[in-house]
Amino acid sequence: MGAVGAAGAAALLVAGLTGPAFAAQPPAPAIALSAGYLSGAVGAIGDPGVGVDVAQAGAPAASLKVTVTASSDPAVARVGDVRVDRTRDGRRLTVHPRGRGHTELTVTVTGRGGKSAAATLGYAASARVSTGAAGTRYLTGSSDASAAVDAGGGYALVADDESNVLRLYDRSRSGAPVRTWDLGPALGVKKEVDIEAAARVGDTVYWTGSLGNKKDGTYKAERNTVFTTKITGSGAATEVTFTAAYKGLREDLIAWDTAHAHRYGFAAGTAAGQVPKRIDGNAADQYLILAGSWAADDKSDPYALYSWDGVPGHAPKKRADLPTADPGGWEAVVAVPDLRVPGARVQLITDSGSADLYGDGAEAKDLGHPEWKKSRSAWFTLDSVRGGHR
Repeated sequence: MGAVGAAGAAALLVAGLTGPAFAAQPPAPAIALSAGYLSGAVGAIGDPGVGVDVAQAGAPAASLKVTVTASSDPAVARVGDVRVDRTRDGRRLTVHPRGRGHTELTVTVTGRGGKSAAATLGYAASARVSTGAAGTRYLTGSSDASAAVDAGGGYALVADDESNVLRLYDRSRSGAPVRTWDLGPALGVKKEVDIEAAARVGDTVYWTGSLGNKKDGTYKAERNTVFTTKITGSGAATEVTFTAAYKGLREDLIAWDTAHAHRYGFAAGTAAGQVPKRIDGNAADQYLILAGSWAADDKSDPYALYSWDGVPGHAPKKRADLPTADPGGWEAVVAVPDLRVPGARVQLITDSGSADLYGDGAEAKDLGHPEWKKSRSAWFTLDSVRGGHR
């Protein structure tokens, strides 16, 4: 083999440095989840999911591969229990859990050059409900639903007794609220007013605090609040505007009761801190009474729905027995249907704040991630004697 001259050696060196062996390597891809935490339920229909955004310089996002590569607790969800579907905006991840509890799911994107990146999703699954799974939906972001009104267009405005935030939910879907309104500043309070009931008249919604004492029997001024909001629009376009508040109703009721031989026991009721369940009426002056234990975590007494025609002396009529085997106490009636129609259906929402949803011993209201806090809604069919659950 002949010797190579200096010019030839330089040419080979340049060729070697710029050849395939020294080609620039692609950068690592990037992955981002729309939420770091997600909740679901065993056997649920339509559980919420999370969006997955991926990117890699020099490669279209559609060409990148997204997979779930690990689960810290396969008893809750295995890798094969997780779906990653393509959407118009990217990918969407949903979980179909097999057991109650918590697991961390590793979501991996693989791109050009075999480069990869990963993100972790904290997932929690509650137990399968004993009845009515097909009609059950989960409203996330809060676990202490206490009052609700129909916002029209298939949406409901929901309050809870642990904050002054109103949340707008799609009544047919599980997931987070589409909009929220924090009314604390407008009410001039820093702590919750303990919202326990609501009624809509036209475009005005009347909300009331519990007007009762705290659990330890002491007085809390914020709870002595009644306020109104105005609703404009409907459905996902609903707007809520604070209009007025009154903070003397408790004293008015106690004074009236005292002056009328304690006819309704308002004075004694405020001393004992007893809070009744909701009573709702509709445009036809029909009333639907949600009855059960005053204690949110007490399942020893049955829950039931009663209708009443509003006529003094007429007894209420039981329309449905409500199941109590699942976490949470039935708390809110979204809207009262025409109770004269056979097979009328009503949607109820639970207060699950005291429930141990995931078997970890923690009350739902104390969970650190809003996505894991949730209330449960379900539809019930009313009957003249007993009600069926769907």
